Amino acid sequence: MIKIHTLLMMSIMASIATFDRIQAMHVNNQEEAFDALLDSIKPRQISNQEKARVHAIQEFDDTRIRAIKAFAYDDDTAAVQQQLLLPGTNSNIICTTLRSAVNNGHISVVKLLLNTGISLPNCITETIYKQAAMKGHPAIVDLALTTRAGVPLPNRELLLNTYNDVEDARENEQMTETVKRTILNLIMERSSTNPDLGGPLTPELLAAARATATARRMLIAQMYI
Repeated sequence: MIKIHTLLMMSIMASIATFDRIQAMHVNNQEEAFDALLDSIKPRQISNQEKARVHAIQEFDDTRIRAIKAFAYDDDTAAVQQQLLLPGTNSNIICTTLRSAVNNGHISVVKLLLNTGISLPNCITETIYKQAAMKGHPAIVDLALTTRAGVPLPNRELLLNTYNDVEDARENEQMTETVKRTILNLIMERSSTNPDLGGPLTPELLAAARATATARRMLIAQMYI
């Protein structure tokens, strides 16, 4: 038997109208209407209706995330914005899309996602700061080190360790020596001018962070010997 979530996926892909109906039901918690829609597309009665409904919602969310990630990958700001205006946009959708946009250096999409007003979890800080730094995207690093409502700034440990990691990074097509120096100077400048970052990164602090990170790696390595 074809699983209910597969049928729902087919329905979503086949009809934007159905997609919108499912979304509205999910956002507005219209359980009876949602259950009726499930009944109309499933081949036979499902014994556990609630389980089927939860799976359907999960598949809907996964489908939407895949779509908005694809738009972010293509740097299609207009399509991403259209998706963000739909009901049900949450931090999970924003964070997942941010990873795609940051990885590819699409700053216009990153700006759009950071200005939604939705509070983001601390875990996204590492994505938009460290990932952008290690990928050689200084403009996005600058965004990550700028105070804005709902977007957590990197903590001191992350700030210091990323500086050291960039300094140690091998040169490649994206991380040229010029780009590396730009990112390192930017981190230094922002840590000195933005009080929310905790103050300047001194040589002593950077050396201590490097020693701590090295000791931690050695400890982890010994655990697997």
